[in-house]
Amino acid sequence: AMALADAHAGALIRCDDSQCVARAGSEALVDAIGADESILEAIRGGRVLRTTERALPGAASVLAVPIQSRNGDVLGGLVFAHPEPHRFSDRHERLTVALAAHAAVALDNARLYGEVRRSEEQAHAARAEAERTAAILADQRAAETEGGELRQNAKGKAKATGA
Repeated sequence: AMALADAHAGALIRCDDSQCVARAGSEALVDAIGADESILEAIRGGRVLRTTERALPGAASVLAVPIQSRNGDVLGGLVFAHPEPHRFSDRHERLTVALAAHAAVALDNARLYGEVRRSEEQAHAARAEAERTAAILADQRAAETEGGELRQNAKGKAKATGA
């Protein structure tokens, strides 16, 4: 991804419901992003940010692109930096936006796969519980039937002996 954007450094931003945090990439860039709320704010807001002036320590140019799911939720972002000013062009932005869109599809698919797996596990557990319950009920019915037959046999014997 860094080669595609012709970047000197890169970082991956991870977002959840409450915050966005730089999680991976160049250590210096991750630290700088954490100290500069404007990049995380742009990602959180679903906006592309391309700076051409001194944006971060050691980075005159920054390109930040959100990774958004199909429903518009911001899942994270890609941030690229370069020490030269005016380094990122419209082409770099378009390529990075396309890469972020592919990443969003992959993340959505992974989330959906996880949901399907959890649903399958829950269905399997429910089937197993239903089978256990059915077995218990069958055992109870058999015991009741057997107990009823024993009572009937005992009454029949009592009548036969005149008791």
